[in-house]
Amino acid sequence: MRQEWIVIAIGCVMACGDDDGAGARTREVRRADTTCDGTPEPGCDVSTFNAAGHLIDFGTDNGCDGTLDENCNSAVLDGKGNVIRAEDDNDCDGMPERCTAGARGSESNTWVQGDDADCDGVPDGRCIEATFDSYDRATHLLFDLACNGSRDGCVSVTYADDRLSSMTQEDSGCDGIVELCSVSTYDASGNVIESGTDDDCDEDADSSCITASYDNQQRLLDVSVDDDCDGTPDSNCSHYEYGPNDAPSRTLDLDCDGTPDACWSAERTPL
Repeated sequence: MRQEWIVIAIGCVMACGDDDGAGARTREVRRADTTCDGTPEPGCDVSTFNAAGHLIDFGTDNGCDGTLDENCNSAVLDGKGNVIRAEDDNDCDGMPERCTAGARGSESNTWVQGDDADCDGVPDGRCIEATFDSYDRATHLLFDLACNGSRDGCVSVTYADDRLSSMTQEDSGCDGIVELCSVSTYDASGNVIESGTDDDCDEDADSSCITASYDNQQRLLDVSVDDDCDGTPDSNCSHYEYGPNDAPSRTLDLDCDGTPDACWSAERTPL
């Protein structure tokens, strides 16, 4: 079972796309400054967010002239944030090369989504069935490569009673043998503040620890990776600041030595 599937399942089943299209939307134009000298590189990344802050479309505008040229992506969700349809249109010609389709599962608290190669609304590959608890948190993920009812991988997520921590267990054969564990802790607002790989499944992170902090508006401020979980950041230290309409700017310090290696800035406009 590939690790990125879990990111797809938890990230997109729970928080991508357009929640019924309701509410105001915001357009973000982001530019990269690879040397952090204040001079942006050519080209812009253009994103649209719905009122809940979920990404509903994205594309690259090579000339920053208002016309998307490549990497056009869009998504539609139901009212709970589950993916109904997503499209990847690499050349922005209105003819998607790849789609994702989703629908309610056999139980009211389940959702099934997968690759839709012919964009006919029916998943035909890499299906994921997610089961949610009463807080709309994913508690079980079932992976089905061919979308034919097989069990090719299982993931379970157990939350502490105070909802401030969780353990994720991966079972690649769905045979009851856990191959990999990871743990996460959350703040009172539900934001992940620490996560990492738990090599011996004892509820303590041992490697690949990620630490994050947020401001009082629940906006991400700092995130870093601590390879050996010794409390000292080792790589990918990012710092975020926010301007009008919550437009983010980001500074990336790859080796966490205090010298930025790349920067991004953005402008946001209500639609």
